Amino acid sequence: MPELRKFKNNEYKELMPFMAPLWEDTYKNIIPEEHIKFLLEKYFLPENTEKFVKDGYEYYYLTDNGEKCGIIVIHPLENEVYLDKLYFAFSARGKGYARFVINELKKYGKDITLNVNRNNFKAYNVYIALGFKIEEKQEIALGNGMVNFDYKMRLKV
Repeated sequence: MPELRKFKNNEYKELMPFMAPLWEDTYKNIIPEEHIKFLLEKYFLPENTEKFVKDGYEYYYLTDNGEKCGIIVIHPLENEVYLDKLYFAFSARGKGYARFVINELKKYGKDITLNVNRNNFKAYNVYIALGFKIEEKQEIALGNGMVNFDYKMRLKV
């Protein structure tokens, strides 16, 4: 049975080794390699993760039968829950875990929002199937000429 388990302080160092192959596979045909590297370091180096935690972000492992099979990062806000990251190990894809995670987040009783890269068609299609709707197109400047071209999506709860 899948479960969400909150990170312990000593586990943040495990993020980069878990996430790097997933991001490289997901984004290799969407954004340049230096953009991938920049974002991996921004989000998953332990010293950067600590900053997000201090700002109210919560990091969870998705486990199934004790095996770590996904990473979920949320930012609970006053009127919504922002789903910042939702990534599954290669072996965990296509098993209904995204639906499980969204159902867990619905327990907050607030709308769920997220950003998805406009060219990440697999993730976009999963979110549409789960009932999310596009609210707006966003262009998020990251510096050094890098821009994320996203859809902001919302699931009304």
